[in-house]
Amino acid sequence: MGMRIYQASGTFVPSDYGLEVGDYLNVIVVGGGGGGGGCGYYNGSPTGGKGGTGGTSSFGSYVSAAGGTGGAGGGSGNARGGTGQYSGGNGVNGNNTSSWTAVGGGGGGGYIPGCSAWGGSGGNGVLTTSAAITEYNGCVGQSGTAGWGGMWFVSAPSSVQVAASGVYNSGGSLKTNSSFYGNSGLYCGGGRGGLCITTNNISSAGGGGSGYGAGGGGGAGSHYSYASGGAGGGSGKVAQATIKLTSTASISVSVGGGGGGGGGIYSSGSAGDGGNGTTSAGGIGGASTLDSTSGGSGGYNGVAGDDGADNYSAITYGGGGGAGGCVIVFW
Repeated sequence: MGMRIYQASGTFVPSDYGLEVGDYLNVIVVGGGGGGGGCGYYNGSPTGGKGGTGGTSSFGSYVSAAGGTGGAGGGSGNARGGTGQYSGGNGVNGNNTSSWTAVGGGGGGGYIPGCSAWGGSGGNGVLTTSAAITEYNGCVGQSGTAGWGGMWFVSAPSSVQVAASGVYNSGGSLKTNSSFYGNSGLYCGGGRGGLCITTNNISSAGGGGSGYGAGGGGGAGSHYSYASGGAGGGSGKVAQATIKLTSTASISVSVGGGGGGGGGIYSSGSAGDGGNGTTSAGGIGGASTLDSTSGGSGGYNGVAGDDGADNYSAITYGGGGGAGGCVIVFW
């Protein structure tokens, strides 16, 4: 029994492993994850950049798996999460009030070899007026590798139970007594949305999913602002096939990169969409006319998706890059 994991495109040569005609291969193929959407203005003028779509992975002509789609950029209404094997979480609009702010959705959960609890939809962004937060409910990723959505407390709660990181789930962190954000994904996972890096300002970005093909997290606002959070990217599709070798000819292996995160924007200017992942690289993060609020680049070749750009003074932030896919061959 042998195994090889491709994190980048290449070629599988059966004879290199002593395989002959009539031998069987079991193959798992994971597409690249979609990038997270960037934060935008509450009325959709302008809208944050959309996350790029992950690249398709394949093993010859035998089996393929499409990449996850990117999360929508923030605008009028709540941004919708990307689709794929598992969906990204929705972003939250600040409801046209300067006392509430935008919140990003988490990325869809990716595939981790040997993990029985992989996957799950990304957590939605949450605005809450609860006086004591003991459970995160909607912002919690729905399974072991899904990214957490951000949470913003309209009134500072009297107590907060902060989520601990797990072996496969990156959990989240309390930034201030008013803000909770999802962390970057683990195990070559998706990046989180960008954060305001000052100590006291609000920042509620969505977290990246963990694992191959995980979605990136959505960008969020940093202050009490009229902003709309970006949505998390969907995770890449996962497909499996059993193949009986009819020859020992080499087989082409394609691995899709993660989609880039969308750029963040506020009341004027423009934000670019994240680039799509290819079979040779992750997509480039969407640019923005705001200083340093671009989306993170998609992951590839065992390198995780980048976080959306962190910044000191900007109001809205870009989405995180999706994770690269993989091809796993067993014999």
